[in-house]
Amino acid sequence: MVVVTAKMFFNQGKLKEAENILKELIEKTNQEDGCIEYKSYLSNSSSDEIVIIEKWESQAHLDAHMKTKHFTELLPKIGEMCSKKTEISVYSPLI
Repeated sequence: MVVVTAKMFFNQGKLKEAENILKELIEKTNQEDGCIEYKSYLSNSSSDEIVIIEKWESQAHLDAHMKTKHFTELLPKIGEMCSKKTEISVYSPLI
């Protein structure tokens, strides 16, 4: 399994605008082969910060996800609303 966290920081007031795009990305991604879970969470300390937590069966499934039409088309639209670069971390099971 591969776990990914993608922390996004939105320009003030842009998160609401991004929600429909995020919803589409999340819905389509959750239908992908190898996707165990793909959810977004709002920070308790900042109304303009979210994290997407992804769980994939394998690195190959994650790689395939990053080539999908919805990922390559929707992610740049979301990125335009961010105040800084998304912080991405990738993890593998430890125990």
